Amino acid sequence: MSPTPTLVDRSDGSPVSWKARKTCHRSPKVTEAQKCARAAKEPRRKEVLARALRIRTVENSPVNEQQYRVLRMVYDEITKYPKDHWIAIVAVIIHRSFAQVKHWFSNERQKNKSGETMDWHNELGEKIRVRPMAIELCEQWSDEFFENVVMVYNFKSLKLLQWVE
Repeated sequence: MSPTPTLVDRSDGSPVSWKARKTCHRSPKVTEAQKCARAAKEPRRKEVLARALRIRTVENSPVNEQQYRVLRMVYDEITKYPKDHWIAIVAVIIHRSFAQVKHWFSNERQKNKSGETMDWHNELGEKIRVRPMAIELCEQWSDEFFENVVMVYNFKSLKLLQWVE
């Protein structure tokens, strides 16, 4: 049995006992099945990101009402910290550049610091910060489910705006 590891305090050279990280600070172990599932999803994520990066829009152009509704719904009801592949999905659906959508979320977080989020791990073992109401809606958030929710909401808001006009 090896002795307990020690760290040396740099100020006076005295040993300080090493502590293991608290359980709540450890990242969960990723299983082989999760690694395989991540690898299977990676081509689709790269494809969506490539599509989002190809979208060209005027840099400082404001979002229209329909785009704003979709961005606001994702921010208010799902997450204010979307992963890059979720940002790419939103960018493709509302036809805005990846950078514009990413900056919109960043700016919105600066303006609105309210609202709670929960750390949640999806079926791939990835940590996602989501709103509690999103977990109540569905406990199995995946890229496909997120894309479907955003597409349905985009369609619904588009039809609503057409009906109002």
